[in-house]
Amino acid sequence: CQVMGITRADLEGKRRFKSVIRARNIGMYLSRVMTSKSYPQIGIAYGGRHHTTVLHAFNKVEELLPEASDWSDDVARVKAVLNQLLARPAS
Repeated sequence: CQVMGITRADLEGKRRFKSVIRARNIGMYLSRVMTSKSYPQIGIAYGGRHHTTVLHAFNKVEELLPEASDWSDDVARVKAVLNQLLARPAS
């Protein structure tokens, strides 16, 4: 949320502003790539969305990555922050 400039409520909510949709799609994509969670499990985490919504987000981001540098830059930035958070020792 911090990297993309939105709130958690936006991420889980019903808002359909471009910036929110983009962040949500990237989040769903990375949730699938970086975890072993299923599409239905990811959908639940993102405000109770249907698994086909998560599948659509995943496919859209995967399709855009090779051709849209702004999308690949955003994915890389979010992934880098997540990797830093995951590498921190537990307190």
